[in-house]
Amino acid sequence: MKKNLYKWQKDCLREWEANHRRGIAHVVTGAGKTILAIAAIESVRGLFPDLMVRIVVPTIPLARQWETALRHHMGAEEWRPGLYGAGRRDDPE
Repeated sequence: MKKNLYKWQKDCLREWEANHRRGIAHVVTGAGKTILAIAAIESVRGLFPDLMVRIVVPTIPLARQWETALRHHMGAEEWRPGLYGAGRRDDPE
């Protein structure tokens, strides 16, 4: 996915990796934070293939947007996002 990132996203990801994978990206709405976050997840999964990631959001619509983004960018077979909340409690396995 790194090749599909904008220059600012590649720069941000490179700085994040250089900072021991820590930091906060202050970015305007609609600029591509979700794509940047997915690239960061891919980066870490390259080091830890069994890594499980928890994405915490304040609303159900945001949870659905994340589910769609993960399925679209990561492939439904490789990534099987689960939901916890709003009446759902998917098994983490």
